[in-house]
Amino acid sequence: MSTGAHSAMTKERMALLESIGFQWENPRKRKAPAPVVAGNANFFEERWNEMYNRLKRFKTKFGNTLVPTKYEADKQLGNWVCAQRTNHKQWKKGGYTSPKNIDRFAKLEEIGFCWDVSTADVVVRRASASSKTPRDKGKFLIKHTEKTQWLLMYRKLKTYKEAYGNCDVPADWNGDPSLSAWVNKQRENYATKDSVKKDRTAEQRTILLTSLGFRWDVKNVNEGPSSEGTSSDDKVKEVNEVVSGVNVTEV
Repeated sequence: MSTGAHSAMTKERMALLESIGFQWENPRKRKAPAPVVAGNANFFEERWNEMYNRLKRFKTKFGNTLVPTKYEADKQLGNWVCAQRTNHKQWKKGGYTSPKNIDRFAKLEEIGFCWDVSTADVVVRRASASSKTPRDKGKFLIKHTEKTQWLLMYRKLKTYKEAYGNCDVPADWNGDPSLSAWVNKQRENYATKDSVKKDRTAEQRTILLTSLGFRWDVKNVNEGPSSEGTSSDDKVKEVNEVVSGVNVTEV
């Protein structure tokens, strides 16, 4: 009904029409409520919180926040944690980020989020098809990084020396076959000295082993415990229980 113009519509007629549910506003011109879609501030906030809770469940299961980028159990989560690290890295370099993102970084810090995966002691990886344990094939497992695993074996060697007075672990020592194989591998790596000089990590490891009294050129190592092991193996076994190789947890 037009306003400011003569009309035959009276108050009595308006009341009669309203009594039967007449609507004065054209329903075709009504504004529909704004749907919650991508682009809406609430949508992004709810979405972030949902992914954050999924990350917390991952940590409860694995003990860390190292979600693989290609984590098939939750591909969205793998991409999301990658995006959080990228945003945080850009901010640390002086790039702009919103106050909301800074609050989010703080929330991630609260659950021990790992910003730099290169410093992590463990990784979450899919077991290879050639896994020695059939039930592990195709599953995601937690394993020590190569760097951490090397340090664990180095600690085992130090304990061996404390128990036996040398680093000459026999090749057939049953006390810890993995340690026997590891010291042999260190000698093989050292044999290619050119590659050691080019690799700073390998060079540092060589210095550590040399300072421990490690013998690099040993053709026949007969010193140390017998291959059957003796009661003096107790100290080595004690360390093996603490750093027992790779710590594995199934998905």
